[in-house]
Amino acid sequence: MAFNGIVMAGRFTKFFREHLRSLVFGINFSSVSTVVEIESAISSLPIQDARRVAEWLREYLDAKWDKELDEDFAAGRLDELWEKAETDIAAGRVKPLDEVLNYG
Repeated sequence: MAFNGIVMAGRFTKFFREHLRSLVFGINFSSVSTVVEIESAISSLPIQDARRVAEWLREYLDAKWDKELDEDFAAGRLDELWEKAETDIAAGRVKPLDEVLNYG
């Protein structure tokens, strides 16, 4: 589930309420508008439904981060870091990821 294009907090809150209402029955999400209210509503959910919300939120945040990275690359904000990484690789100052993660 990717929810690109939802960037403003107010729009996110409205979307979050509507999405949760479709996932979970028995809680009136139309009155949930602050982080504290959202946290309270989620804490009252059965564990299975809370896990569904957590999965949706993880996917939402992953999509947001991917979009931010794409925008940063397109705008050239990561060019300096990319050039440094290429220089470090060429100079042999980079270890294989498997070695860093202790897989090798």
